[in-house]
Amino acid sequence: MIGLTKKNCPYRIVDSEIHRIGRVTVVKDTIQVAGENHPYTYVIHADSVCILPIFNGKVVAIEQYRHTLDQWMLELPAGGIDDQESSEVAARRELREETGFEAGELVYLGEYFMNQGISSARCDLYFTECTGETKSHKEATELIRTKLIPIDEFDQMVYNNEFKLLIGLTGWHQARKRGLV
Repeated sequence: MIGLTKKNCPYRIVDSEIHRIGRVTVVKDTIQVAGENHPYTYVIHADSVCILPIFNGKVVAIEQYRHTLDQWMLELPAGGIDDQESSEVAARRELREETGFEAGELVYLGEYFMNQGISSARCDLYFTECTGETKSHKEATELIRTKLIPIDEFDQMVYNNEFKLLIGLTGWHQARKRGLV
């Protein structure tokens, strides 16, 4: 299977090591380019969704502790797509689980790749006007605080580099361009 695993690959894969660690799979391929071998390491990650939710003229954002950065980050609700689950169902579930808000009509804003040089992570991005609030169901490892931020204030946070989630910035740009916010 080495060398046949990637249909568009312009070089030869001469070796491949696969390590499943927790929620990610790390792959170390040895690729051959112009007769020389080179290591190429990347992470296989499950597909995900991110939602830009609005409720009563406010952005439903979250502050979440991120162990990788040792800091609280302002983000939008997001998460993985479970097996046999559509991205639309995952978007509704993740919004409800992380914030307790219910999604209205979902507007698809596109498919994006999170860091394609080192990861296979693909994310479907949605916008929604929330229809109401219910109880959230966070996972034990999700340290999350829900924040309702007026649209004008959120726009200033984006402009002032206070909101740093790249997929969220893309969602904000797409929603503004389409006249959704």
